[in-house]
Amino acid sequence: DREKRFERRTELDAQEKKGFFARDAHDTKKFELGKVITAADFTIENNSTINVLHKAIDELMQKI
Repeated sequence: DREKRFERRTELDAQEKKGFFARDAHDTKKFELGKVITAADFTIENNSTINVLHKAIDELMQKI
């Protein structure tokens, strides 16, 4: 989710929301991320902790 991405920003990212989300929108369009996401066979939500993410990755790897 957008707010979670903003919370996880690094010192290299824009530190104000307007700039952060403007770059996010620009990159989404420039790299055609919508097409990439649509074409993906699998997706993993990354809206929780690192441990939850690792568990989701492990579960996916068992399926494929």
